[in-house]
Amino acid sequence: MTTTKPTKISDVTRSWNFFDVKDKVLGRIATDIALALMGKSKPYFVRNLDCGDFVVVVNAKYVA
Repeated sequence: MTTTKPTKISDVTRSWNFFDVKDKVLGRIATDIALALMGKSKPYFVRNLDCGDFVVVVNAKYVA
């Protein structure tokens, strides 16, 4: 029988995500940034822990 083990804060690994938003639509890139900040694309995502990554946005002046 397979059991699921709960995610602990020590299991969370954070990485850096760089987003170049030059000539991108604000709403579409904001969705991608929000998913990275929440960590919803990670297999060990749980709502009660901060599983998100660090985000750096460049060229925000030129967003469409």
